[in-house]
Amino acid sequence: MMSKWVGFDMDECIGSVMPLYAFVTKLPKAHEAITNALYISENAKYTWLLRPIFYDTLIMLYNAYKNGEIHGAFIFSNNGSQELVDFIVYYSNSWIAKKLHIRGTPPIFKMGVCRGSPLRSPGSLVKSISEIQGALAKKGLPLLTNSNDLLFFDDMVHELSSEIKNYVKVRPYLNLCPLDRVVNALADLENIVGSIAWSATVKFAYQYQNEDKDGRYIKTPPTAIETLQDTLIFHQALLRFLGQRAGALKSSRKNRRFSRNRSRCRSRR
Repeated sequence: MMSKWVGFDMDECIGSVMPLYAFVTKLPKAHEAITNALYISENAKYTWLLRPIFYDTLIMLYNAYKNGEIHGAFIFSNNGSQELVDFIVYYSNSWIAKKLHIRGTPPIFKMGVCRGSPLRSPGSLVKSISEIQGALAKKGLPLLTNSNDLLFFDDMVHELSSEIKNYVKVRPYLNLCPLDRVVNALADLENIVGSIAWSATVKFAYQYQNEDKDGRYIKTPPTAIETLQDTLIFHQALLRFLGQRAGALKSSRKNRRFSRNRSRCRSRR
């Protein structure tokens, strides 16, 4: 059975989401409320934590999933926080449900993997077919059926780029939303978690925020031209991937190497 997947790196690929770290980790019971607030602020472009084109991509992923063209999507990140990766998985699925008025939450994103995840080889920071197959197997999800059946987006080049045809390097998303805006967007959480918990979380958020010593980040949204360029890259890659006919491509050296990796992953189940 065909098992096509779409994978994403998280940091500076899906977005610049570290301003959410304090709220996600310190207020684990408020994830639904955080999601509701972000849905409003991101749609209004008051915050830009996620790359704007990613939201259009979510709609495309849902349609592909509904039509049986993909088995699902996942995040495979070297970020050290499993809580943050899991939240972006949760938020992405919830955003689709809210945007399309779907009753229940469609499980488009089925897996989130961070650095140090038990789904990875111990101590591994490698992004490769073998690591992804191993993670899918340990999660109990269908393995990739072919090296051409994975589309992966990342802002950096990893080993995976030489193993699959559908590896897409995107512009690093360095548009960091100021923490003040994130705090304002989530301010209603104080009524849910209480003033003490809210104040402590906000204080931790400001203490934790990373200093941009290299001046890499831009505290403004992406320009219209950047968003158009992102749109072309994401949309064309996904449309090209979905247009592939399963099994139409002949075996290559990459596929033979993929088959050996696939066998090793199966043996660990």
